[in-house]
This record gives sequence, structure tokens and C-alpha cells, in this order.
Amino acid sequence: MPAEDRLGPRELADEGITRLELAPGGDPVAPVAFVDLDRWGPHDPVPVPADEPHRVLIGVAEAPPPDRLSPLLHALAFTLVPAGQGAGGPERVGVADPGQPPRASPSTRRPRPEPR
Repeated sequence: MPAEDRLGPRELADEGITRLELAPGGDPVAPVAFVDLDRWGPHDPVPVPADEPHRVLIGVAEAPPPDRLSPLLHALAFTLVPAGQGAGGPERVGVADPGQPPRASPSTRRPRPEPR
């Protein structure tokens, strides 16, 4: 996923960024948002997003996230990290390339219902 599609410190600090936006038909516009943890500098604030039950925030980190981001890490659903770094607890999931969009494996895909 391109880096510009991920939220950084400035975007996450925006009050409305984690609110679920609905299309005219009532479907979520973007129910999942990716948070680029590698964009946090040492002086960037560490916002903790409000609990939004209809919006899933997923962290993405190419390098181990610094300890100071712990409050943010705990507020995220989970964080994608390079394989081998997933030992940081259940909130860190090791994948081959955290920068690539996740794909459902054949065993996790649900069959589409037949049109009536």
C-alpha cells in the first residue's frame, strides 16, 4: 500500500480522521485505516484515537516501533511488522512485507452469496 494511503502523526491528530464516514447508501467509505508508525519522529505527539467501534485502525511498521508509541499501539486493532518481529504480543503480527496490502488467504475468504 502506498505510504500516502497511510495515516501519520498529523493525520491521526486530526479530530475527525477516525470517525466512520458513510456513503449515501449507508455503506462505510473507509472502514479500515492504516497508521504508518514509521513516520513518527521523536518530537511528534502520540495521540490515542478514541474508541470507534465501527472503524478499524491497523498499524504498519517496517522497523520496531519505539516504546513511546505503546499507548498508540494498544489503541490499534493490531500492527503489521516484518516477520520475526511479531513476538511483541498479540497486537504485533509478523508478515513478509508490512508495506503491502494484506490479502485474504483462500481459507479465510467467505463465498459471495448468489444473486437472487
